[in-house]
Amino acid sequence: MDGRSVAMMAVLLLTAACGTSSGQEHPAASRSPKLPSVINPAGTVLVTSRKDIRYTPDLKSCVTRGAAADIHLGTRVEIRTNRGHWTAAGPLGPGYFRDGGAEPAGCAFDFAMTHAPGGSPSYRVRVAKRPAQFVEGVDITRVMLQVS
Repeated sequence: MDGRSVAMMAVLLLTAACGTSSGQEHPAASRSPKLPSVINPAGTVLVTSRKDIRYTPDLKSCVTRGAAADIHLGTRVEIRTNRGHWTAAGPLGPGYFRDGGAEPAGCAFDFAMTHAPGGSPSYRVRVAKRPAQFVEGVDITRVMLQVS
């Protein structure tokens, strides 16, 4: 083999070993999904301990007492990014009885916030002074926090 043939063989081997030189990404290369810059957190806080739930006199809603007394109309819900940066805060709505069916039954309190800064793959959701619970970013519009 002459020098030109050896050089040509080297180029072919390098091309085969390193991939093409077209500048395009390999189709299997994964890209991080684009995270929404604005989120609308929403969900429910569900108190399931029967001893801590009472109906209101009109039997249309429920209230809590005992260990769950801190969960009530107006209780603060805080949303932070997975790194702890402030995102949003809002109040719980009035309690209503949820007949569980396939899910747990209890006294449920909904919350909803709009136009909160997003951009996080997960969030910390905290109600009252209770420990925060981690929620995946894709689930931030349907959070379920259960209080026993």
